[in-house]
Amino acid sequence: MCDRKAFGNRSARALLGLCGLGLLPAATVVAQQAASNEFQLEEIIVTARQRAETLNDVPASVAVFTSAQIDAHDISRARDFISLTPGVSIVNAAEVADSQVNIRGINGTRDSEPNYALVIDGIVLTNPAALNREYTNLKQIEVLKGPQGAIYGRNATAGAFIITTEEPGQEWGGKLKATMAENTTWNTAGNIGGAVSDTLRIGLGGSVRSTDGYYNNEYASQSGNDTDIVDNFKDWNLSARAIWQPTQALKVDSKFRYGKVDAASIMFNSTFQLPGFTGFLGPAAYENINNHDFLFVNNINPSNDQDSTEFSVKADYDLGWADLTTWGLYSDINNDLTADGASADFRFFFPTQQCIDSTAALTGSPMSPPTGIGPTPQTSLYGAYSPTTCDGTQYQQRNQKDYSFEVRLTSKSDQRLRWLGGLYYLNLKRDVTVNTGVDVGTGAVRSRYIETQFDVNGQPTNNGTQALSSDEFRTDAYAVFGQLAYDLTPTIETSLALRYDLEVRDAKSLVPTDATTIYIDTCADGLTGDTDGLPDPVNPGLCFGNTLSKESKNFSALEPKFAITWDATENITAYSSIGAGFKSGGFNNQGSAATINLGINALIYGTGDANDSTTWNGFFGPNSNTNPDASVSSPAICAGQNNGPNAGTGFCPVLIQDNYDKETSWAFEAGIKTDWLDRRLHAEAAVYYTKVDDMQFFEFYVGPFGLLRVVSNIDKVELSGIEAATSYVATDWLNLYAGVNFTQSDIKKNKVRPDTEGNESPYTPAWTGNLGAQVIFPMNADMNFVANIDWRGVGKTWFHVVQGDQQRPTGFSAAFGVPEGGQYDKSERDSYWLMNLRAGVAGADDRWRVVAFIDNLFDENYLEEAIPAPEFGGTFIVPGSQSRIGIEASVSF
Repeated sequence: MCDRKAFGNRSARALLGLCGLGLLPAATVVAQQAASNEFQLEEIIVTARQRAETLNDVPASVAVFTSAQIDAHDISRARDFISLTPGVSIVNAAEVADSQVNIRGINGTRDSEPNYALVIDGIVLTNPAALNREYTNLKQIEVLKGPQGAIYGRNATAGAFIITTEEPGQEWGGKLKATMAENTTWNTAGNIGGAVSDTLRIGLGGSVRSTDGYYNNEYASQSGNDTDIVDNFKDWNLSARAIWQPTQALKVDSKFRYGKVDAASIMFNSTFQLPGFTGFLGPAAYENINNHDFLFVNNINPSNDQDSTEFSVKADYDLGWADLTTWGLYSDINNDLTADGASADFRFFFPTQQCIDSTAALTGSPMSPPTGIGPTPQTSLYGAYSPTTCDGTQYQQRNQKDYSFEVRLTSKSDQRLRWLGGLYYLNLKRDVTVNTGVDVGTGAVRSRYIETQFDVNGQPTNNGTQALSSDEFRTDAYAVFGQLAYDLTPTIETSLALRYDLEVRDAKSLVPTDATTIYIDTCADGLTGDTDGLPDPVNPGLCFGNTLSKESKNFSALEPKFAITWDATENITAYSSIGAGFKSGGFNNQGSAATINLGINALIYGTGDANDSTTWNGFFGPNSNTNPDASVSSPAICAGQNNGPNAGTGFCPVLIQDNYDKETSWAFEAGIKTDWLDRRLHAEAAVYYTKVDDMQFFEFYVGPFGLLRVVSNIDKVELSGIEAATSYVATDWLNLYAGVNFTQSDIKKNKVRPDTEGNESPYTPAWTGNLGAQVIFPMNADMNFVANIDWRGVGKTWFHVVQGDQQRPTGFSAAFGVPEGGQYDKSERDSYWLMNLRAGVAGADDRWRVVAFIDNLFDENYLEEAIPAPEFGGTFIVPGSQSRIGIEASVSF
């Protein structure tokens, strides 16, 4: 008997969770009670603590999306459920595998580990690229907020996404869904499954998604080429699942998935934040990023390819006195992109005939102000991603192959003391490459390194490599963990979780030691390009006879979490918790420190470098022989700049290393969950405080070396906030819901950029919120009118630690002798609200539905991401999605 009122204490109510997992149908938002014939909010069963229990019994903030909500909102990708969760935001701009998730102020980082645990059907996926995929056959999604390291281990510093899919049943059946929308958008997904014997059930699934995107390339359009090259996207996935259950005690769940993506990438425009240049370049030299008119004119068709292969086996065995769970996972995800370069204004490729000829041919072509193409490269201001070949090319690769396994022993839930314990192991190999090449008009080349070839006139004939960062990273991770939960009284539970993680990491450079560049002055020993006549290595880490040797480092942490839960009344539950988070440190591409020291600190900040006999040779022209900002870059002023006459100027060298430290955190949370009006109204609220040490922060550096991707640490960050959510069954056909989160963040210490102390944590919206309504109105005995309207909002957001009126010296300032540096008070993304509307008809048994939809109903203009590059003097920005109308049909059989 699975009746909540039949149990008098928390351990017995935990048994209800086990009953619920087996007896609840595809969970509905509203459940009708047979005895009273009243509509109520459903009792939701979750597995947030690795065992089944009711949602109110979990001492944490958990947003749950049941199968009915998944259908109502058409949730099929991570963005769909994240945008409906207050306190959680996502940015996905550069490529499909590049998703930055922020949970209560703790942000993910490119080229590092995720800040969340991704758990699909009980198995932890470690690759950051695994999140942004097509999800089909979904049953339930749980978004668990706050550090979960003690429960889910490595990288769960901010929270966890727990995703459950429908198992194939005993009877054969399935579901097919098709969507057609504007911009040649198609999406088809389906699955079928059933029993092939008394002990074996199988399922097959697949999906295909394709769209031409929202934005066109004006240069390609004028050239008569394919215009859909800015944000087009295609992917397809195949999956298979087999569940073998030879006895009641043993169940073995095997899954296979293969996915492929063929899409665009790098749909950025560059803006400028140079107030000192407005006098001769106009107001666009100091532009508010939110007012930018996007214009895409890149001459190289950007591409992004991804191949994903996953295979897992999970076995559950009932020992009678406990449950034994073990699983293993193999994952192989290869991801690369090619795109136009961002290097024209650094004059690398001005000597090439291709640059000279393409500039002359495109003189006066449309460009975003203040940029423009003159008759020669020297008379042009390109910005990034111009239609000429002067930008060069870029190629980026991130391939990861890993295998992992876990074994866990869990006590039965119907006892006063509940426990679990287990072991975990992960082996990971990751290759990361960033390549800058010559553009000879034939596109970019997908390769780590290609030697440049020249004709008899000394002109390049192929897209040879001119700058290169490339490394192989290996990790062995080990963990032991356990949990205890004890009912002090029938209404009070205490719980303690403890986990120890150890990661052994090493990095090996893949850059050929004899590879050289002729156009990029990687060693900063010439002026523009390698004009000293001596070839430089393609990686600055090899300058002046240096080597890139293999590096190794261990990272470990003990992660406890303590929680107490009190059922104050049958309808009010209060909880509080304190816990630790841990994200392993790691390595940047080797040569990163040398690249910054030579290409940023020596050339722009005028600090000089121990390996270089020069302190400032300049790289832009005759006015750049002296750094105009050198007077505010002395070590004495830098050390005390927060109190000195140059406080807030930011004119201090950037302290980047080839490695970065582990990120750790302590978080406190207190909350309350309540049910009112005979369970027709649910309301909950929480307050939290998190202290983060060595928060990992990713940024792009653009300079006289090309492009560099690095991770550094922000020494201390404090986060605090409050959030609330409610759901109300207004009538038997109308459900209302709302939620809001406010997060206050404060950088307390940052030795990489000391003047940014007191600023906000990057990628952290000031607030997030949503509100909406779901309608299921009977039209007759066989058909319902269904509708869903939701309004999603995101507050103002900084994307860099450099904020407000803080300035940075730039290469442009040095080149033209302008004292003012870049100023970034106009680089904060504005807040925005998006409204989505869905309406249609569905069968009374919900076995079919036809729905029309409008995404971004009011065609709100907003930015997806803004990436300031302070020493470049600008910000790279990406537009958000536009309004789209479509129709969707689904049928279950």
